[in-house]
Amino acid sequence: MALVNTLDPIDATRRLQRWLTSVGAADAIVSSLEIPPAAGFSMTTALFHAVWTQDGQPIDADLVARIAPSGEGLFEFADLQREAAILNALATEDRIRTPKVLWYEPDPQTFGAPFLVMERAFGRVPSDDPPYPLSGWVVDLTPEQRAKLYPAIVEAMAAVHDVDWASHGIDGLADPGEPEPGIQREWAKLERAYEWTHRGDTSPTIDAALDALRDRMPDREPLVLNWGDARLGNVIFDPETIEIQALLDWEMAAIASPEMDLGWFLFFTRYYTEGIGAPRLAGMQNRGEVIALYEKFSGRNVQNADFYEAFAALRTSVVLLRIGRLMIQAGVIPPDSTMPINNVGSQILARLLGLPAPEGQSASFVDSR
Repeated sequence: MALVNTLDPIDATRRLQRWLTSVGAADAIVSSLEIPPAAGFSMTTALFHAVWTQDGQPIDADLVARIAPSGEGLFEFADLQREAAILNALATEDRIRTPKVLWYEPDPQTFGAPFLVMERAFGRVPSDDPPYPLSGWVVDLTPEQRAKLYPAIVEAMAAVHDVDWASHGIDGLADPGEPEPGIQREWAKLERAYEWTHRGDTSPTIDAALDALRDRMPDREPLVLNWGDARLGNVIFDPETIEIQALLDWEMAAIASPEMDLGWFLFFTRYYTEGIGAPRLAGMQNRGEVIALYEKFSGRNVQNADFYEAFAALRTSVVLLRIGRLMIQAGVIPPDSTMPINNVGSQILARLLGLPAPEGQSASFVDSR
């Protein structure tokens, strides 16, 4: 969820209405705009209804605007144009359900930053705050229903990995001068993100993990399109059938080993069980079963799950370091809080790599709020 939302719904309604008219949505009327409290740290999300006339025909639609930060945010760069291009490419893939992007607006005039507008998917999303294993609709499911959650996501993940990314023109996911696609590129991106995040005030656990993993990077791996943020909290489900309505949040998409997505998913299943002290809910598969599901749906043999789960924990620790620092800047937690360096992510990272536990009292950003 956003730390501090500065978007006023009434003002945002007027701005969106003017903007829709300017891009050819004649007689546009925007209504019912709301800003979900749990819509992610990296972007502002606005849900709204709009009616307009296009080519003489009335259009009536429920839409979503994803708005990049107007200043420094969770990530150094928020490239919504790239995300829009990926979603447009995936719109032609029958096996993958993603929101349809209607417009990408690079001009910051409307909201002070670029944004995109896409069709809204309806259903239920497993909650990060409060964590879905502790309360909410996932807890209320039967074990038989919960048993469908992980397989649905893993099958969708395998479908993403089958996408012919080169023919879709998705090979341009790197900045000039970056390494070739694969773990070397993702490692370079991680080190750059960490340097931008810590700015001289480093995390001992992250430093030790970088040293521990640097020489263990796999090589000669297949390269596929990675979703980048494959976890329950980024999926809209039909709560009755447990069918996926949409896969969300593609800003971390990459061309890399298919096991990078798998490791991310494995890490977050660990995060929302042992990480927060919650039992695995009845019906939900364990780590070995998730790996077996991926092998079944993808036809690939998993070889480096341990590395990629640790890599996911390392990347998450960098993200949580940034979130912690943002929370301090926003006055949400005190300046001396240890949350940026001692949190669920860094605790798991230390355990996975046999490193000393982070110093200070551990906290999650949910608890800290």
